Amino acid sequence: AAPALQRGSSRPLPRRTAMSRRSKTGSSEDQPLFLRKTFALVNACPDELCCWSLTGDTFIVKEPETFAAEVIPQFFKHSNFSSFVRQLNFYGFRKVKSDHILNTKNENKWWEFRHEKFRRGRPELLSEIKRATHIGAGPEQHEVDELKTEVSSLKERLDRMHDNITELTSLVSGLQLAPRDAYDGGDAAGGAAGPDACKKRKVAGAEAPAAAAPVA
Repeated sequence: AAPALQRGSSRPLPRRTAMSRRSKTGSSEDQPLFLRKTFALVNACPDELCCWSLTGDTFIVKEPETFAAEVIPQFFKHSNFSSFVRQLNFYGFRKVKSDHILNTKNENKWWEFRHEKFRRGRPELLSEIKRATHIGAGPEQHEVDELKTEVSSLKERLDRMHDNITELTSLVSGLQLAPRDAYDGGDAAGGAAGPDACKKRKVAGAEAPAAAAPVA
């Protein structure tokens, strides 16, 4: 068996015979290159990053970030996990839904993928996996519908937030005008707080010293 990839190593992963040699029932040339590389990747990857499930009918990516940084570039000309997942979707793979309630904290970030023709120890089945011509033809259409629903929900939330902000802005503006209105209301009610009243107080203050001067 080929040695497993050492984490953090710059040495390339070994290519398994399933990828580079003829399969049991036909030529590897009949198999899509992406699938052959992915099959070899899962076989060679350390179990703590990516591995087959116990039944061998799915494979699990346990550390997506490290997997993208250290493993993907050794098989593909990029290090983008999203691009890797998108290619899987094009070939009809689906993400297996897991029970987040029963899973551990680490298992909740795992990505598990399944295709009925992608099985441990069965590289000859790869030639039977065909690439979908468009996203709607694959089994991931339900995920596209879920995304559309989520986007619609987010738009509704944004509309409600906009209405709330408008209402709060109007309320703040009303509070800022309230002190001035109270001042104007006092002038109208008592007649003693307006500009005329201030002038009268100044005149009275100026006359007061003259009236209090002693008679010689």
